[in-house]
Amino acid sequence: MKQTITIASAEVKTSKTGKKYMEVKDYENNKYSCWEDILWMELEQAQGKEIELEITQSGNYKNIVGAGTMMPTDNYFPAKNTRSKQIAQAMDRKQDFIKESQGSKELGIKISSTARDSVLIATTILQGKNPNEIQMKNEIVKWREWLLQQWDIR
Repeated sequence: MKQTITIASAEVKTSKTGKKYMEVKDYENNKYSCWEDILWMELEQAQGKEIELEITQSGNYKNIVGAGTMMPTDNYFPAKNTRSKQIAQAMDRKQDFIKESQGSKELGIKISSTARDSVLIATTILQGKNPNEIQMKNEIVKWREWLLQQWDIR
Protein backbone atom coordinates (compact mmCIF):
# COMPACT_ATOMS: atom_id res chain seq x y z
CA MET A 1 0.00 0.00 0.00
CA LYS A 2 1.24 3.51 -0.77
CA GLN A 3 1.56 5.91 2.10
CA THR A 4 2.90 9.43 2.40
CA ILE A 5 4.95 10.11 5.53
CA THR A 6 7.32 12.80 6.76
CA ILE A 7 10.58 11.14 7.77
CA ALA A 8 11.90 12.25 11.16
CA SER A 9 14.91 9.91 11.23
CA ALA A 10 16.54 7.17 9.22
CA GLU A 11 19.20 5.01 10.84
CA VAL A 12 21.01 1.83 9.74
CA LYS A 13 20.78 -0.93 12.34
CA THR A 14 21.61 -4.63 12.62
CA SER A 15 18.93 -7.24 13.24
CA LYS A 16 19.24 -10.10 15.74
CA THR A 17 20.26 -12.35 12.84
CA GLY A 18 23.08 -9.97 11.87
CA LYS A 19 21.40 -8.55 8.76
CA LYS A 20 21.55 -4.77 8.25
CA TYR A 21 18.39 -2.74 7.75
CA MET A 22 17.31 0.88 8.00
CA GLU A 23 14.88 1.93 10.68
CA VAL A 24 12.77 4.89 9.58
CA LYS A 25 10.64 6.89 12.01
CA ASP A 26 8.02 9.47 11.20
CA TYR A 27 7.06 12.40 13.41
CA GLU A 28 4.24 10.36 14.97
CA ASN A 29 6.94 7.91 16.17
CA ASN A 30 5.79 5.10 13.87
CA LYS A 31 8.64 2.77 12.93
CA TYR A 32 9.26 1.32 9.48
CA SER A 33 11.97 -1.12 8.41
CA CYS A 34 13.72 -1.01 5.05
CA TRP A 35 15.73 -4.09 4.06
CA GLU A 36 16.46 -2.80 0.54
CA ASP A 37 19.83 -1.05 0.87
CA ILE A 38 19.35 0.52 -2.54
CA LEU A 39 16.67 2.76 -0.97
CA TRP A 40 18.73 3.84 2.05
CA MET A 41 20.34 6.89 0.44
CA GLU A 42 16.98 8.17 -0.77
CA LEU A 43 15.46 7.69 2.67
CA GLU A 44 18.38 9.49 4.36
CA GLN A 45 18.00 12.41 1.94
CA ALA A 46 14.28 12.57 2.63
CA GLN A 47 14.68 13.26 6.36
CA GLY A 48 12.43 16.15 7.31
CA LYS A 49 10.46 15.87 4.07
CA GLU A 50 7.32 14.17 2.93
CA ILE A 51 7.88 11.13 0.76
CA GLU A 52 5.56 8.61 -0.80
CA LEU A 53 6.50 5.04 0.18
CA GLU A 54 5.33 1.56 -0.75
CA ILE A 55 4.75 -0.18 2.58
CA THR A 56 3.80 -3.76 3.40
CA GLN A 57 2.66 -4.84 6.83
CA SER A 58 3.70 -8.16 8.29
CA GLY A 59 2.17 -8.55 11.73
CA ASN A 60 3.36 -5.65 13.85
CA TYR A 61 6.14 -4.76 11.41
CA LYS A 62 5.82 -2.18 8.62
CA ASN A 63 8.36 -2.75 5.86
CA ILE A 64 9.29 -0.23 3.19
CA VAL A 65 9.55 -2.04 -0.15
CA GLY A 66 9.67 0.95 -2.47
CA ALA A 67 10.12 4.69 -2.41
CA GLY A 68 8.17 7.04 -4.59
CA THR A 69 8.83 10.70 -4.94
CA MET A 70 9.62 13.33 -2.38
CA MET A 71 7.06 16.06 -2.20
CA PRO A 72 8.48 19.33 -3.59
CA THR A 73 9.84 21.86 -1.12
CA ASP A 74 11.75 25.12 -1.52
CA ASN A 75 15.07 23.27 -1.49
CA TYR A 76 14.02 20.13 -3.36
CA PHE A 77 17.47 18.54 -3.81
CA PRO A 78 19.60 19.79 -0.93
CA ALA A 79 21.78 16.67 -0.73
CA LYS A 80 22.39 16.69 -4.47
CA ASN A 81 23.27 20.40 -4.43
CA THR A 82 25.59 19.89 -1.48
CA ARG A 83 27.23 16.93 -3.19
CA SER A 84 27.68 18.91 -6.42
CA LYS A 85 29.31 21.72 -4.45
CA GLN A 86 31.59 19.25 -2.66
CA ILE A 87 32.63 17.70 -5.97
CA ALA A 88 33.32 21.13 -7.47
CA GLN A 89 35.40 22.12 -4.43
CA ALA A 90 37.36 18.87 -4.61
CA MET A 91 38.04 19.42 -8.31
CA ASP A 92 39.25 22.98 -7.59
CA ARG A 93 41.58 21.69 -4.86
CA LYS A 94 42.90 19.02 -7.23
CA GLN A 95 43.48 21.57 -9.98
CA ASP A 96 45.35 23.86 -7.55
CA PHE A 97 47.47 20.93 -6.40
CA ILE A 98 48.30 20.02 -10.01
CA LYS A 99 49.35 23.61 -10.75
CA GLU A 100 51.49 23.71 -7.60
CA SER A 101 53.08 20.35 -8.39
CA GLN A 102 53.77 21.37 -11.98
CA GLY A 103 55.40 24.59 -10.77
CA SER A 104 57.57 22.65 -8.32
CA LYS A 105 58.54 20.20 -11.06
CA GLU A 106 59.55 23.01 -13.41
CA LEU A 107 61.59 24.70 -10.67
CA GLY A 108 63.34 21.40 -9.91
CA ILE A 109 64.21 20.94 -13.58
CA LYS A 110 65.48 24.52 -13.77
CA ILE A 111 67.71 24.15 -10.70
CA SER A 112 69.16 20.76 -11.63
CA SER A 113 69.76 21.76 -15.26
CA THR A 114 71.56 24.99 -14.39
CA ALA A 115 73.64 23.21 -11.73
CA ARG A 116 74.71 20.53 -14.19
CA ASP A 117 75.44 22.98 -17.00
CA SER A 118 77.37 25.41 -14.76
CA VAL A 119 79.67 22.57 -13.66
CA LEU A 120 80.24 21.57 -17.30
CA ILE A 121 81.00 25.14 -18.37
CA ALA A 122 83.31 25.81 -15.39
CA THR A 123 85.29 22.60 -15.86
CA THR A 124 85.65 23.29 -19.58
CA ILE A 125 86.87 26.87 -19.02
CA LEU A 126 89.27 25.92 -16.21
CA GLN A 127 90.57 22.79 -17.94
CA GLY A 128 94.36 22.69 -17.88
CA LYS A 129 94.64 25.68 -15.50
CA ASN A 130 94.78 23.58 -12.31
CA PRO A 131 92.33 25.75 -10.26
CA ASN A 132 91.94 25.49 -6.51
CA GLU A 133 88.61 24.73 -4.81
CA ILE A 134 87.64 28.38 -4.31
CA GLN A 135 88.31 29.29 -7.95
CA MET A 136 86.25 26.30 -9.13
CA LYS A 137 83.37 27.19 -6.76
CA ASN A 138 83.37 30.85 -7.87
CA GLU A 139 83.33 29.86 -11.54
CA ILE A 140 80.44 27.38 -11.01
CA VAL A 141 78.40 29.96 -9.03
CA LYS A 142 79.04 32.63 -11.69
CA TRP A 143 77.79 30.38 -14.52
CA ARG A 144 74.88 29.04 -12.51
CA GLU A 145 73.63 32.56 -11.76
CA TRP A 146 74.05 33.49 -15.42
CA LEU A 147 72.12 30.39 -16.57
CA LEU A 148 69.31 31.06 -14.08
CA GLN A 149 68.96 34.63 -15.37
CA GLN A 150 68.98 33.46 -19.00
CA TRP A 151 66.42 30.70 -18.40
CA ASP A 152 63.31 32.86 -18.83
CA ILE A 153 64.57 34.93 -21.79
CA ARG A 154 62.73 33.95 -24.95
